[in-house]
Amino acid sequence: MEEFIKLNNQTNGRDKLARLIQYSVKSAWYILQQQKLSSAKYVDILKSLECNMANFRKVLRFGRFTDHLYLALFGKVSSVKPIAVASTTSKLAFAAFLLCDHILWIARVGLIDTDTDRWSKSANRYWAISVCVQLLIDTYEIYRIVNSSKISDRRSDIYLLLFHHRKDLALDTLKNLLDLIIPLSGQ
Repeated sequence: MEEFIKLNNQTNGRDKLARLIQYSVKSAWYILQQQKLSSAKYVDILKSLECNMANFRKVLRFGRFTDHLYLALFGKVSSVKPIAVASTTSKLAFAAFLLCDHILWIARVGLIDTDTDRWSKSANRYWAISVCVQLLIDTYEIYRIVNSSKISDRRSDIYLLLFHHRKDLALDTLKNLLDLIIPLSGQ
């Protein structure tokens, strides 16, 4: 429970929790709607909850593009040149995604009038670029582990090494693979 409280006290933790709820609810209403397992009323309630979670996450992220822009320009840089370039590119692309997302949110609440389709496509492109570059970094890190490992001739040991000793890398790669679906489906 202490871990949950610690996670929830952080903005990123709240965003992760809201994201889990948002995607779970989205999956639930989609399944209910496709299988005709529930009335339209319950599907609409779940859709409303999903929309509210999405808006809550946008509010939590509001202004965060400056954080990512600052990190891209002045943050810690890897000593490995390709990783440093890729990491900076990913952070810049994510900052651009967040800026587009902020403009979209401001337009959707009615504060400005703009072409939301154009901004949405731009946001999805920048997000996809950021995730693809992160996947390249993950792939490079996995490649380095496999090549530096003394067990490189036994695949099962490599998987064991990755999933038990570098769980963070394995989970990051999985997260990035799943995240890539969202901006690509939004094009």
